[in-house]
Amino acid sequence: MRCLVDLLTTLIDLNPSSCQTDHVGVLLGAYGASLSLTDQNILKLMQFYEKNEIPFSNFKPFIWGEKGIELYSLRRSLGPSLKQPGLAEVLSLVDKNKLHSSTLCFPLRRKLQGSLVCDAADLKSREDCYDPGFLLPLFSHLLEPANIIDCRKFVESECLGYVIAALSSHDTDMRSAALHVLDKFQGHLTVAKTPEKEQLMYVIEIVQNSLPAGNTKLASIITQFLARAVTLMLKPDEHMYMIMNSFLLLKPRLDTQNIPEFFKLFNSSALQHREERQWILSLMVDGLRETADYRIFEKRFAFKMLLGVFDSCLSDYSMQLQIVNLLTRACAERSVAKDLCNNHGFLVWLANTANNLITEKVQLVSAVTGLVHSLWDSLERPSEKSENPVSLAVCSQMAAILHTLLQSLTNVSRNIHQQYLETLLCVCMQLAKLSHDARGHVTQLASHGDILMILFQCQQKWIKSNLSGSLARRALEIVGNSTKKKQTGKHVSWKGKGKVHLNPDVVLISSQKKSEMKDTVDVDEKNDRTYMEVDGDVDDTASGSDSTLNDEEKIVVETLMKIVLLWKKTSDIATGKASLLVDVIVLRWMLNVANSVKELDGGIIDEVVSVIDEKMLSDTGKGLLAKFVGTYSLESKEVIEALICLHDAVAKSTERTASGKKEDGNADHSSKLTSALNRVLAFVVEMRYGSKIPVNFNAEIRSVAIRKAFLCSN
Repeated sequence: MRCLVDLLTTLIDLNPSSCQTDHVGVLLGAYGASLSLTDQNILKLMQFYEKNEIPFSNFKPFIWGEKGIELYSLRRSLGPSLKQPGLAEVLSLVDKNKLHSSTLCFPLRRKLQGSLVCDAADLKSREDCYDPGFLLPLFSHLLEPANIIDCRKFVESECLGYVIAALSSHDTDMRSAALHVLDKFQGHLTVAKTPEKEQLMYVIEIVQNSLPAGNTKLASIITQFLARAVTLMLKPDEHMYMIMNSFLLLKPRLDTQNIPEFFKLFNSSALQHREERQWILSLMVDGLRETADYRIFEKRFAFKMLLGVFDSCLSDYSMQLQIVNLLTRACAERSVAKDLCNNHGFLVWLANTANNLITEKVQLVSAVTGLVHSLWDSLERPSEKSENPVSLAVCSQMAAILHTLLQSLTNVSRNIHQQYLETLLCVCMQLAKLSHDARGHVTQLASHGDILMILFQCQQKWIKSNLSGSLARRALEIVGNSTKKKQTGKHVSWKGKGKVHLNPDVVLISSQKKSEMKDTVDVDEKNDRTYMEVDGDVDDTASGSDSTLNDEEKIVVETLMKIVLLWKKTSDIATGKASLLVDVIVLRWMLNVANSVKELDGGIIDEVVSVIDEKMLSDTGKGLLAKFVGTYSLESKEVIEALICLHDAVAKSTERTASGKKEDGNADHSSKLTSALNRVLAFVVEMRYGSKIPVNFNAEIRSVAIRKAFLCSN
């Protein structure tokens, strides 16, 4: 559809005489009145038709979509005898809920004459919202003095609220069109017999009296308040009806530089104080659209009050959610996010909030994760003044917040895990980039416990199917000792002094296999009571089969792989039993993902091979690797088998990269990766079996020789 519209636009630009009146009905039938790129192009095309003197009068009022196709087909058959659609028919095409969402997300940067087609996000809106460049002229035609209008239905359908929201637009023509529609509606309202006539007239007069001189825009918090006010005039049974009327009757105009009734409603002592507080907080969330609104909030010290009351006894669960949502909306603006961090101690507050989170409050944990993601996204946005917009101190604080937040992500959805991983990856990359400014201080990207916790939280399916019971038990000990935080999760729980408990659905060891653990890992019989057990056998071996993931799961795995690879590249292999265990688990996970996940990004596989070659063959890595492969344990055997299977993953990755391309570099690149793998495997063969692999063999022959050596040894 979009390509077809682009083609039509190009043809008409080249030959304007090709515009025909019959085309208008077809364009209206394809139009959806939304802010999608296709609909914006169709509207631009219709405006071009109008400039070329194509008459639109026979098509007004406009009916669009499927109803438009039916109407214009009948009109072609029946001619002018067909009755023109009225207000009811037009408003039946307008979805009330969609128009309400469009009022809340009004495109502040949309121009009335949409000569430029922009992404909805650039207009500060969403693609599924209505386009005011189409609706306002439509409302203007419907409200002609000759038409009979049901004023109450116009208000009930959220149309009046949408027109008021247009007064916050940056475009002068858009605001003028909104005032024009308001004036026409006021004319119909004077002769209407609606019971709420006087109240609606008074609200419109307040709107007109409150407008700054020179048709200056109103702040979004003011227009959202007025849009809610006109809707409340039709609902006398609601609690806020009396409060709204009392406030509006105080003065003939609003103070457009303050939040209406903020102190009264937020500090209410009425029996319905929770409802009043939720109402004003909801208004603030919807009304904070840009920096100008933030300045109004600052005049009332709104954020100081909200940050202070968040952890108090006055704040219940729903109020905390609203405060976090308001802060998330505020952090969408870079200047606001920086001001919160510099003048409100926001990072300290965020660290304390993350530390006090309870895992069972899934909505709040998800909201805080979204807040951290929004904050970092705004802070790292490029700035003209500085090449590195985020300082090392801020990066370190964000890393500490993410470390604390990780312990509460047990029950959240996959999308929240993905948000967290994306933020963590960006923070780690920025820390690595700024490491040269540390002046000798090395900032650790993530601890061993963090890496294991991330694997447990975000890859529970892999943990249950591919991590042997012995490794799982020791790994959970490390995680428990690093967190020492009392909380209960769905899959793993921490109780007491860092003791780790496995819940029945993820226990990987049975009572019969407890003795087998002693072969590879020391077992403390005194602390055995801290581990839950299940009856029956549990498979400790890796599956080794291809893993079919959906798109969301694949994105999570790839992001997690990038984090682990970055951690491995920026950290040295440390000595010690715990460090060796972490390296083994991470190595097994990387190899499993590289071998089993279909169509994994080729760059990730290259990084896996590079990290294995660099780290495992370093001076420290050789010693630990020799110690590990010499244990003859199940884990070491599986790692060796996975290293051999990685040859196939490299070959498949090279084939995908070379498909459709004729580049000689692909073969050389594949040869380098294979040689790197062979170096590692040759060292493993020598350490484990004492066999020597000829060094002067080429990559392919060495690979075959290594495989034969393993087969003979086994």
